[in-house]
Amino acid sequence: MAGRVVLVAAKAFADRWWIPSTAMLAQIRPGAQVKVRAVELEVDGGADLYTSRPIWVSVDTSVGEVVEGPIIRSSLDRDGYRKGERLRTTIDRLCDVVLVSEEGRPEFNQERARFALGKRVLVGITDESRGGEALGQRQFVGVLTSVDPVKGLTLALSSGETYNLPPDLTTWEEAAPGKYRLRSTGEVVVDPDYICTWVASSNEDSSYPQTD
Repeated sequence: MAGRVVLVAAKAFADRWWIPSTAMLAQIRPGAQVKVRAVELEVDGGADLYTSRPIWVSVDTSVGEVVEGPIIRSSLDRDGYRKGERLRTTIDRLCDVVLVSEEGRPEFNQERARFALGKRVLVGITDESRGGEALGQRQFVGVLTSVDPVKGLTLALSSGETYNLPPDLTTWEEAAPGKYRLRSTGEVVVDPDYICTWVASSNEDSSYPQTD
């Protein structure tokens, strides 16, 4: 029987992961996107934070410390937490934020990007044809060396080359400690800081891959 699902308080991650500042939380308004993490409680009422699932919400209502909106991305198949359903929560549960400009455009999260500088990320990219057919997958590890809201996120690879990812950290998730084997090369990566996945579609003119 599945355990009860709760939203984790952001302060539970504060010693290890980036969480939004009070100033950033105060800027949330309709149009912003926010992330919570949901976890299934164990029999004893405890939970492993690394088993929590990220859920992204598009805010259409923000009153005081309460935000609400439709879920736009979720991997948790439980009532009330699926894509398209509405979720209401308080700002103390928010683990990430994408604010919007006066023109309604998503803004690059400079705070989280700076926090990630110098950290290792395991990247998985799926290449797709114009018809959406998967052509292959690539996996590699890099260290985030520079961030720019236009040029994107630059990773330094072990080969000495660099690779640019889009200026978007919403697909970057904190990795659970452990060993990760790259399917493409067999290389074993120990304790990366982040994992992120993208789709590189030939439908796009941009040189960046697209969010999975």
